[in-house]
Amino acid sequence: MKRALFVLFGFFLYNFGLEAQGPAPLPPVGGIVYSQRTGPLPGVTVSLVHPLIGRSNPSVTNMQGVYYFPNVPPQQQPYYIEAYWGNTLVYRNLVSYQGGSIRVDITLP
Repeated sequence: MKRALFVLFGFFLYNFGLEAQGPAPLPPVGGIVYSQRTGPLPGVTVSLVHPLIGRSNPSVTNMQGVYYFPNVPPQQQPYYIEAYWGNTLVYRNLVSYQGGSIRVDITLP
């Protein structure tokens, strides 16, 4: 039992050490998806699309309508931000991200 706890404790220390030594995460891009009628919308899929680097992993809004992209590389050309309800594109707009932290709220009808 003591050996198992020691191995488990060592595993957590090892993983924490690797994470702390990795590169610092880039500043986030995020916001809230709202409906004009009902307020924050959970379950909306949001993606960032860039013509040179492609499509991000999607972020699905939580119960408060919040989406979040933790690692977005700054680019001179703007990104497209897209919101999907199911498979239907319901929002698409340009967003310029050249570093820092930005909030992009999306309001849907």
